[in-house]
Amino acid sequence: ENLDVKGGKKFWQILEGKGNKTSVLGQAEMIPTVSSLASGLKTWNFEKPICSDKEELLLEFSTCNDDEFTCKSDGACVDMETRCDKFPNCADFSDEENCNTVVLDDTYIQDFAPLERLNETVYKRTDIFVTVDIVSILDISEKNEVLEAKFVLTLKWKDFRIIFHNLKEKTSMNTLTKTERSSIWVPTLVFINTKDNQVSQSDDSVFTEVEKHENATINSFEENENIHVFQGKRNNFVMKRTYSVKWICSFNMMWYPFDTQSCTMEFRPEGNLDANIKLVVESLVYQGPTDLTQYFIKTRNMVFRETDESVVVVVTLGRRLIGVILTVFLPTNVMVIMSQATNYFKPFFFEAVITVNLTIILVICTMFLAISQSLPTTSYMKMIDLWFILVLLVPFIFVLIHTYMDMLRNYEHRKDKKNDEKNAEKIERKASILSVTPVNTVEPKLNADFVSINEETQNNALKKHYEEMEANGKDIKVERIVKLTKVYIPIIIYLSMVFYWMVGMAKYYQ
Repeated sequence: ENLDVKGGKKFWQILEGKGNKTSVLGQAEMIPTVSSLASGLKTWNFEKPICSDKEELLLEFSTCNDDEFTCKSDGACVDMETRCDKFPNCADFSDEENCNTVVLDDTYIQDFAPLERLNETVYKRTDIFVTVDIVSILDISEKNEVLEAKFVLTLKWKDFRIIFHNLKEKTSMNTLTKTERSSIWVPTLVFINTKDNQVSQSDDSVFTEVEKHENATINSFEENENIHVFQGKRNNFVMKRTYSVKWICSFNMMWYPFDTQSCTMEFRPEGNLDANIKLVVESLVYQGPTDLTQYFIKTRNMVFRETDESVVVVVTLGRRLIGVILTVFLPTNVMVIMSQATNYFKPFFFEAVITVNLTIILVICTMFLAISQSLPTTSYMKMIDLWFILVLLVPFIFVLIHTYMDMLRNYEHRKDKKNDEKNAEKIERKASILSVTPVNTVEPKLNADFVSINEETQNNALKKHYEEMEANGKDIKVERIVKLTKVYIPIIIYLSMVFYWMVGMAKYYQ
């Protein structure tokens, strides 16, 4: 009844009633295909100027609640959570228009940190909350003193100068566009213990979001659309970026392989930004595997260092002993046992005893050089060096002892022969006083079979030689030395090894 038909078009009318009279104040064209009501955003033409002396006004009639958005063409109501969710919920896509999250006024200066003024002379520094999420440890190089880590650096801060529109409960839905990212102030951190003092980046790899922490304020009715308004001082910016950085780490190898290494990742504000911002430790997350190639992650924590107002991530690495045990301690122990086994060889095998022990010395020296070259060169002695010195002394001492025993055996054998000759000479003198035989004091000649080119002849001669020495009786000094090599030296060796491992494991589990 209130529709006026003009030229085949239908119009919605705003009527003013005065007593029994009704007059038309304004009218707007009705589009039946998308709307059967006057709701939505439409251009209204008024018969006389109203509202700032305008005869034509853009007005929105809505039946929607405050937590709903009014579609412009048909006035349909959709949830404000679906406003600017990158999916059209209105037939005319109007819910995806004007989707700027960040609103800046003309006084905003991007180069300045958001210092909050408390009074005429005092300003409050901006708190930057730091979260480090270590994805994985990519490499650990002891010789180059480098720990390479892949991590996500998250920075959170508030900027009271900024207004946010239509924030969602889900933070990922509040992602800033590239244009918005480039228009706001962002903090910059220096990675202190890197070779070139790398800095945090604000490039296309950065994700900047807004974290909602308050209920929305409804915009003014003077605006022709539903907008939820949020204050920058109550909602956080969240900036995330993934980095792969080589951190300088000083490895202390004195206690290798019982060592525990501590590597750090140090962050502080760039330049003189520390006068405007303050870093605050929020959280440290480690997603990577605990067991690494040579090490395992023993502990990790993040602290604030007050001396230079920096945030320091400390990663404590414990060494896996099983690899060193299988490649160093087990083989060297086997060689020590083999060296001790030579103490039970017959005296005839003197040459074999010396050969075996010299070969063991050569093998241990080769292992020692290989291990030393794989580790950083240091001015101090390492625990592994003490172990190799200990196991090297074993065959070396046995070589000296067996050489000395062989010398004693030959000396006693020659001494017995001299005594026999003297006794024979005395008997001859008593048998015939008139017959005087000059004393022959010449040393017995060496048996030529000892150096025969026939190996069998040489072996038989040596075997006979040592059997004669053994048949002539054992010297007390030789017996004591044999007992020393079979009893006392092994006890000293294994007590030293036990003490070595006790000290090493005490340090390992410290």
